[in-house]
Amino acid sequence: MTSTGQTWEPYQHQAAHAAHTQPAGPDPAVAIDVRNQAVGRMRWMNVKHAQHAWDQRYSDPLAPYGLAFLFVQPTPGRAERLSVKAATKLWLAGLEAQHLPRLLFGLNEHVGKRMQTGPLDLRTDLANRVDDSMADSAYYIGVGLSSLDTHTGVWEQAREQVENVADVPGRVLIVLTDQTTIVCERRGLNEYNAFQIHSTHSLGDVFAHGVYRWGWSQPEQLRTDPAHAEVLHWLDTLNLTLWQADNARLVATRAAARSQRRGDRGR
Repeated sequence: MTSTGQTWEPYQHQAAHAAHTQPAGPDPAVAIDVRNQAVGRMRWMNVKHAQHAWDQRYSDPLAPYGLAFLFVQPTPGRAERLSVKAATKLWLAGLEAQHLPRLLFGLNEHVGKRMQTGPLDLRTDLANRVDDSMADSAYYIGVGLSSLDTHTGVWEQAREQVENVADVPGRVLIVLTDQTTIVCERRGLNEYNAFQIHSTHSLGDVFAHGVYRWGWSQPEQLRTDPAHAEVLHWLDTLNLTLWQADNARLVATRAAARSQRRGDRGR
């Protein structure tokens, strides 16, 4: 999904050791479009996350962290375009979701152990909400983190300092299987709804398939930044595990379909 023609696989050296069944990666214009869709989907999730957390801050409070498992599927009527869909998960506040790196570590361990018992579907086995019209054949292309902790304070501080949910800021981190990493800062209405994006791969421009204004960041810049380093480490690890899990699902699904066809022909 990069300008060099890299496939959707998270790391090229993994291709020889995995039964990856997806076609070659899309062209750069499609890649840019997918990245922009991922940013838009995660921005929307972060806004809704803030709304739900605000509404439930005194009863059934939510954790300030949520995940989206990002998938793509062909766009009906537009064979050259892929549509981004998401399966999302929010947690109630509590010990499990108290420390973000530990939460990501624990989820990665859970998925790894679950894979040993057979294929799993991230959308039904991990998420608690799935976008409408997501196809069974949609395939995983990355993970997004919605956080209500920002550089100006954690969620517990923000909810006491603002008077309206519109002023609650948020942060988004996205790691895609083509090694794209995107960090977004969403500010509240009291800061004019500013939305800042830094990406390791191109998001284009308004004349080249882009949607958002953004700035370049080198991968090492983001991964050595104390604000992101530990979280990005575990997002990278989780992203690879999730890709392996969804790949196993696709392989199993297609094997079952072939077996079914052979059975039908034998009748």
